[in-house]
Amino acid sequence: TEKDFDIYEISKSDNNTFKLLSKGDTFGVFQLESAGMRKYIKELKPTSISDIAAMIALYRPGPMEHIDRFIRSKYGKEKISYPHETLKDILAETYGIIVYQDQVLKIAQAFGGYTLGEADILRKAMGKKIQEVMQAEKSRFISGSIEKGFDEKLSNEVFELIEPFAGYAFNKAHSVSYAMIAYWTAYFKANYKIEYFTALLNSSINNTDKISVCVNELRKTELQILKPNINTSNVNFEIISNDKGRVITYGLSSLKNVGETSLSKIILEREKNGDFESLSDFCKRVDSSWINKKILESLVKSGSFDEFGDRGGLLDSIERILIQINSITKLRNSNQSTMFDLFGEEVETPVNFIEIHETSTDNSQKMFWEQEVMGVSFTENPNHKKMMRIKQINEEIIVSLQQIETVDINRQHTFIAEVKSYEKRTSRKGSEFMIVKLELVDGSIDLMVWQNKLSEVDIWVHSPIAKIKGKINNRNGENSIWYDSAEIFSFEDQSNLQNNLKSQTPIITKEEYKPKMKKENSPIEEITNGNINEIREIIITLDTQKHSSNKHLMDDITRILLDNEGNIPVSIVVKNNSEKIKLNLPFANVNTSKSFEEKLDSIVGLQNVFYKH
Repeated sequence: TEKDFDIYEISKSDNNTFKLLSKGDTFGVFQLESAGMRKYIKELKPTSISDIAAMIALYRPGPMEHIDRFIRSKYGKEKISYPHETLKDILAETYGIIVYQDQVLKIAQAFGGYTLGEADILRKAMGKKIQEVMQAEKSRFISGSIEKGFDEKLSNEVFELIEPFAGYAFNKAHSVSYAMIAYWTAYFKANYKIEYFTALLNSSINNTDKISVCVNELRKTELQILKPNINTSNVNFEIISNDKGRVITYGLSSLKNVGETSLSKIILEREKNGDFESLSDFCKRVDSSWINKKILESLVKSGSFDEFGDRGGLLDSIERILIQINSITKLRNSNQSTMFDLFGEEVETPVNFIEIHETSTDNSQKMFWEQEVMGVSFTENPNHKKMMRIKQINEEIIVSLQQIETVDINRQHTFIAEVKSYEKRTSRKGSEFMIVKLELVDGSIDLMVWQNKLSEVDIWVHSPIAKIKGKINNRNGENSIWYDSAEIFSFEDQSNLQNNLKSQTPIITKEEYKPKMKKENSPIEEITNGNINEIREIIITLDTQKHSSNKHLMDDITRILLDNEGNIPVSIVVKNNSEKIKLNLPFANVNTSKSFEEKLDSIVGLQNVFYKH
């Protein structure tokens, strides 16, 4: 940031700021980040701080039914009207809608003949809703209005208009103050994005839930955040420059069970004497008072020690690592020397007795540990690639939040999602329902299961992946799925492929394709060394009766296609009895080679591969 930066001197009409607000990109923006407020601010597309102030006053705690009217009036989609021309000067800035307490006071003064002091007493009486006091003030308001020349009917209408607002509407100064802070935070996010996200992360350093939300929001932008690393991360989230530009390093003090005091000493040692080159180097340089089992476990589980070995092997060796650290610390504090010190400073004290088992922790386990200590995962989810593959096979299947934003919410959809958690609740009317947390490839969404469907849940809710049918419900700008049916889903089950093909077109007749056949006594090269440019498509035929027993077939086919990326399109024909369905694979254009041909033939059989010319 600039050396002489003054928050009070920033432009109040910054184009980047209002663009950000108009897109509803208000995560981390004061007062504007709830789902409902995000929806309305996106519709309002504010062009001034006054617009923001009015929206804050209307949304919290004002009468929300007036928000749509306010937005329509701003853009001339609804004619602005006033109860009486006398009130035009008071209500013009808010398009004829009472928004602020100040307007109530001014209406009582202009219409009912109150002084501003008397009008404030009226406001307080309305807020307390004491019936006798209200009735007395109403009589006074009407009589004052008649004295000023207004008729009794209009006086009653105006009193009934101001009554709901007086007790809970914000005063204008309060709303404008909030709007100014909202504008400043939006300004920083729009113009200093990486600095702002770093500040947001540090403001939630002790709350893994908030950090998780913030990291997921950050990933929707062009910004990058690095996974924890004992040699690059610091106590807090910080900005560094590397070959990818400016990036955010993960704040290690946000990890569960890792205290700032101990961590600061480890980081200070690294800054004074250089990176930790190995696990042995780490053991020799840290003090046993800085680290304990819980701290070490969290650092390993987060991936901070990945350059020293596999996480599973390191976790298995935790006790031995701590023993080594304690031994070296005691030796250092006793001022005694080992026999190796006799050879001079260049000879290092060996720690070979710490045997790290050679393990290979799978991604699922790494993700579980990361979620445990960070609330967020940096390891690639193996299911996400498979879910995206499903989407490529059939675009009707929803696997991401991004898709939800683009589909028709009035009809039923099919979702493939990870089942993360579930919770039973009871409504105000006493009926039970369940909220199931689903994980899509770019974030999570709630699945609402109402009482009439609860009996079906046990069939699928304990499975890691589910195929769900339901409708999208949008309430105050926040989406959820309303459950209709679901079943356990397995990526290996070939029947899932057939279930997803209903929208595909029937196959063209076999006569239009030239089968790839080996000539007698001729090498494979003769088949593939023709003019590749003449091949328009490769067609693989799968018979459900013959191939259904091989549950890994689609994985094997997909792997070989992705390993031979090129320009020739590939499609799969699924034969189910007399029915044939053609499935285009837009993600799997290939180039042919001898090795490719042999592998594909061995997987599906030579007679099931065709060239289209």
